Amino acid sequence: MKKYIDDLARFAMIEKVEIAYEKINLEEIFAKVLDTLSSEIRKSDVKITIESPHTLISGWQQLKEVFKNIISNSLYSKKENTPLTIHVTSQKTADGLLDIHIEDSGVDFDEKYIDKIFRPFQQLHRNQLEERSGMGLAICKLIVVRLGGNISAKSSPDKGATFTVRLPLEPGNKK
Repeated sequence: MKKYIDDLARFAMIEKVEIAYEKINLEEIFAKVLDTLSSEIRKSDVKITIESPHTLISGWQQLKEVFKNIISNSLYSKKENTPLTIHVTSQKTADGLLDIHIEDSGVDFDEKYIDKIFRPFQQLHRNQLEERSGMGLAICKLIVVRLGGNISAKSSPDKGATFTVRLPLEPGNKK
């Protein structure tokens, strides 16, 4: 119950926290995220590759939380007795935005539920050994929208999931 209350409080505070915009190197922020999740990563048979050399001006703490939630979800979706791969890439778009792709080889989800995964308290996979609130992706969406971007997901049977975070390269650039 405490996890639900804490996550609900975080969700409610997102709109109130001031964003400190700064230049962010994506490889550095992902290194911090992986350090934060190091104990979960050590418990998993996972290979993580980061090929995301781009920089942008955005909120460091906000993006760290977004990427931590997505990577954590990937770790949570690991198939039993199967190594997990997580691959992060980024690319600038023709309209001057930055797409950050986080692709995993974990459990896929049925895309008929795509409209639900970014809603509060939604979980597509349940693990009886791990209590999760279902707020992580809702928090991600709220943060990314506040930063002027959007987030989407896709999945293919037996191929895992890909989350794409599209952000402006600098504040106010929402083409």
